[in-house]
Amino acid sequence: AEAPELAALPQALRRYVDDRLSAFADGRRCPGGIESATTAAGRVRLSWRARCPPGTRKVRLGFALFFDEVDPRHVGFAQIRVQGRERAELFRADAREVEVELRRPRSTLTALGRYVWLGIEHIALGFDHLLFVAGLCLGARRPRDLLVVVTSFTLAHSLTLALAALRLVAIAP
Repeated sequence: AEAPELAALPQALRRYVDDRLSAFADGRRCPGGIESATTAAGRVRLSWRARCPPGTRKVRLGFALFFDEVDPRHVGFAQIRVQGRERAELFRADAREVEVELRRPRSTLTALGRYVWLGIEHIALGFDHLLFVAGLCLGARRPRDLLVVVTSFTLAHSLTLALAALRLVAIAP
């Protein structure tokens, strides 16, 4: 018997997710599907599992949720567990796939670089952020004041994002 949350998922949502998440090993699709679903604070968290053949060395994971139908700027966050190791991946409309080597973990430096680049894009394409910082800068009289304002905003915004991502702070919608 399925968990109540999973049984309550509409078939259309199950099909949507299964059609847009994929795992391939050696060019063949690994069978997969929603394994569990939980709801809390107006959010749905899905666990999707793929079963690839024993001895698989690399898996290509595909994530295409929401990019075409909802928001092309959507960023999908996935926690990937392989052979007891966990890693996080970010998926975007222009980066819908990632290759995971099952024998060798990804370096921390590679992961950090991806997050730093995502942060730069987030600020550069976030016109609301740019306008807010521009408003803060109107009061700056010296270059040092400008540096303090921009640095303070960046640190405060990074801290709030980290607290939210780590679920240390949650604000109900």
